[in-house]
Amino acid sequence: MKEIILIGGIGTLKKCAGGEAAKNLNLMTALRDCGRIVIPVNLIQLKKHPWRILKIFFTLLIHPKSNVIISSSLKRCGWLIKMFYRINSGRNICFVGTGCEFSQTIAQGRFNAKYFRNISNIIVQGATMKEELATVGLNSMVLPNFKKITALPDLKARVDDGIVRFVFLARIRTEKGVDLILKSAERLCDAGLDKKFTIDFYGAFEDKDYQKQTLSKIANMPNVHYKGVLNLVKPTGYEILSQHSIMLFPTYWPGEGFPGIIIDALIAGLPIIASDWHFNSSLVEENKTGRIIPHNNEEALYQAMLDVIHNPQTYQAMSAYCQQKAFTYDTKNIINEAFLKKLNM
Repeated sequence: MKEIILIGGIGTLKKCAGGEAAKNLNLMTALRDCGRIVIPVNLIQLKKHPWRILKIFFTLLIHPKSNVIISSSLKRCGWLIKMFYRINSGRNICFVGTGCEFSQTIAQGRFNAKYFRNISNIIVQGATMKEELATVGLNSMVLPNFKKITALPDLKARVDDGIVRFVFLARIRTEKGVDLILKSAERLCDAGLDKKFTIDFYGAFEDKDYQKQTLSKIANMPNVHYKGVLNLVKPTGYEILSQHSIMLFPTYWPGEGFPGIIIDALIAGLPIIASDWHFNSSLVEENKTGRIIPHNNEEALYQAMLDVIHNPQTYQAMSAYCQQKAFTYDTKNIINEAFLKKLNM
């Protein structure tokens, strides 16, 4: 049975905040489902747990013939790529780049492409990233994000009382579009529509000052709530998510790649109002799984939310198709024996 050392930020069943943590937890589970022995080296919170760096070297030392998958950002693991360049271990090493910044950093020369000489396979999340790497002579393969789908929430259990329930599920920061949502909510309330909609925010704050500022704004709107972190590793998480009407994702965060929350929305049967940022336009089917709006555009978001409130039945009709579309990204259709054969793993 083949061994794979998985290096990167890896979430747990109890705590899985952030795209990298969630993706790597799914990856580890998928590899084990395919019969591989996975040896994880978790690089979350390295400043608090610097000994995890030493664990990399210890794990490589006691498993000299194991395959290696590095699934993280260059910011976190670039030094490790350079190490394998200088010390050719002869291992089969795969690098899974996270976010769009990975390919841009290399294509723009901020991280020299030569350091990937001893990397057997490079995996990216979209065709644009593949094209960017090709400009500096690096071959790569495209692997979309994925989630293990065991069951879909029952949409018949959704409350139908005429209230549109918007939801936001991501890191709570300005570049994810949080301020745009709050400004649009204020305008909708000022227009006398406060009884027609609610907004629930789920996610972790990255900045304490921004947290204080954002919670203060939320407190002034009785139909807007912060609900903490939603654990979607447990099936009950999707049941909670499915009780909403629409996912809001007006991101313009530079590091956005293939957002896992788009798959989460599809599983929960939620149409998505997303910005035309990075891969979003190729992931959200216009008028089938949601709408695409210009990024960092408050007016566009306001108008889109207003349209949902005035025409809720149009978006309700998309829910069943969203759940059908979710199976495109089911883990078993992405991480399987055929794929692992391509990686020689």
